[in-house]
Amino acid sequence: METQGLSRIIQGSVLRRTLAPALAGLAFLAVFLLDQQKEAVEARNGQFAHTMAVYVDKHLDEAYRALERLAPEVGQSQGQGRSLRELMGMLPFFNRLMLLDARRTVLDVWPAGGRGQEYPVRLAEQERGRLLLSRPIPSSRGGDISVVVAVRMAGGGVLAAEVDLRALASHMTELSVAMGGDVIVCDGYGNLVCHPDVAQVARQGNMGDSPLFLAMKRGGRSLVYEEDGVFYVGSGAHVPEMGWMVFVRTQAVRALAPAALPVSVGAAAMAAALVGIMLSLRGRLTKHVARPLADVAGRLDVLEPGEVYRAGEAPAFRELGRFEQALQEMTGRIAQGEERLRASLAEKEVLLREIHHRVKNNLQIISSLLYLQSEHIDDPKTLDAFLSSRERIACMALVHEALYRSENLDDVWFGEYARQLVSRLMSSLCARPDVHYTVEADDVRLSIAQAVPLGLILNELVTNAMKHAFPGGRGGSLNLRVRQVDTTVMLHIDDDGVGIPEGFDPETTSTLGMQLVVQLTRQLRGELIVGKGRKGASFSITFPIKGTNCHVRQSHDR
Repeated sequence: METQGLSRIIQGSVLRRTLAPALAGLAFLAVFLLDQQKEAVEARNGQFAHTMAVYVDKHLDEAYRALERLAPEVGQSQGQGRSLRELMGMLPFFNRLMLLDARRTVLDVWPAGGRGQEYPVRLAEQERGRLLLSRPIPSSRGGDISVVVAVRMAGGGVLAAEVDLRALASHMTELSVAMGGDVIVCDGYGNLVCHPDVAQVARQGNMGDSPLFLAMKRGGRSLVYEEDGVFYVGSGAHVPEMGWMVFVRTQAVRALAPAALPVSVGAAAMAAALVGIMLSLRGRLTKHVARPLADVAGRLDVLEPGEVYRAGEAPAFRELGRFEQALQEMTGRIAQGEERLRASLAEKEVLLREIHHRVKNNLQIISSLLYLQSEHIDDPKTLDAFLSSRERIACMALVHEALYRSENLDDVWFGEYARQLVSRLMSSLCARPDVHYTVEADDVRLSIAQAVPLGLILNELVTNAMKHAFPGGRGGSLNLRVRQVDTTVMLHIDDDGVGIPEGFDPETTSTLGMQLVVQLTRQLRGELIVGKGRKGASFSITFPIKGTNCHVRQSHDR
């Protein structure tokens, strides 16, 4: 995962710590303003609904008062139709006048029609002897919606009139447009008297299932509700003595729009402030923090091993100066430590080379002493033992010589060592032109702990072959292979001599050379396999390399 820069991390942190409170504050402001606006709209709608309810009540009260004034005159001339006709001319807001007896039989009517018939609807009793058919009905004149009001007369008769509601509805519509909402009037059963959709009134629609109507029936006054996919803020009021209800509703989007403006302005101001803060912060962080730190990082990247970091004279900020000073002190201590380590390492390397050189010289002195002593030995077996010991010591001396000549004092290139050892043994043990040898060796890196025992094994196997494989002047060849596969080394040597005796077992043999081979193979934690080669004997030794010596360099020698 890519690591973020310091400037971006600080900006993100500041943004999270300022944006969250700002958004919370903006949300609180929005909720508060919207709630205040909703309450204001509800209060305004409620007041307007109350005003309209009083207006409706006065409109109908005027109709009742007009009938109450006409009732005595109609009673004096009962049955005379022209009297109703004359009175209709005086009352333009009546569509029809009817005179009913106590059994609801129509005694007189104007405009004419239905005289002598029973009036089909029972009128509801109101206060002060007034009656009302609350459900609006189509007028007998033009089909407009009207409402029937009536008053009782002396003798039990009833004077009824169809009140024209067009003027009432038109006036309320004009007022609702000016107010920016809708005015709805219905009776106590939800039958529409006035509605912005006049078609619903014309088909005698009912709003009894409206949430606003139901809330008013339960005693509520205001409500935010949804109807036909549109949200409204509605309020209502009851018409005194009539049982009617007046509702004023405003679309929620329009009602709450005034509160959205300060919220939008606040959001824009907050966004502008945040952008300004971020840009200012980014510029200051880049100039005073990011660039100075990047400069320090760049100088550290090009710092050479052993070089001391030099702090700037005028750091961008106090902490950076302390940091650079600490870097300077730390790199100075590291450089001094590295210098001491290099000097100590060079001293120890010289000392170790000298040790390997002296060990090699001492081993050669011992080898020379054994050789000089062998000049005075006549017994063949004793002489052979002296010479074999001399070769073994020379073999170990060759390892130490390879170590102090190598660049790395920890391990030996065994391929090169094997070629030198075989060449020396062939020169000292078998100066015969009819015996040839080949060496195919990967130059494997081996530690001294493995190179010495493996060199002794190689010394014993080559010496054994030279002594026993080619008796009586017989010629032949000796082949040596050293291979590395992953972390395993295999040493294989074979000849085309007389071969090994039947029943030969290196584990039980009494010869010192074979006993050394077996013991040294165990020391290497390896495996020894003895068998017949092409015509003679073969020996294979495999063992794991200690450490991680995986470098291989192939070479061939004859």
